[in-house]
This record gives sequence, structure tokens and C-alpha cells, in this order.
Amino acid sequence: AERAGLGGDDIRGVRVFADLLPGRVLDGEPHVGEQLLELEKAASVHPALAGIATQIHLLARRPL
Repeated sequence: AERAGLGGDDIRGVRVFADLLPGRVLDGEPHVGEQLLELEKAASVHPALAGIATQIHLLARRPL
């Protein structure tokens, strides 16, 4: 990001747990999806879990 003139790098893991669960898990209980989303939000900012995520988001900003 720095080579592109961007700063403030923030790397987040996406889909740390969601891709590991079979689809039927979400079909059983109505609140499981909400709980999984909260777990994913917490895991997305944990440096050790970003390495096992199936996707990575790199957030950067252009200097003012």
C-alpha cells in the first residue's frame, strides 16, 4: 500500500470460521447466523486468526 502512496494499513481476516461450517449449521437455529457474524467480527482483527482466514481485506487510506 505504501508503494501506491497509501498509508494506515489495516489487515483483517475475513471468513475465518464461516467457510469451515457446513451450510446446514445455519439452517437449524435462527440465531446461529448472528452469533457467527459476531464471532467473525471478533476474529477479523485478531492477528493470529488473520493467517487462517480464507480472505484478507487490506484497508488503507490516501494521505490528506
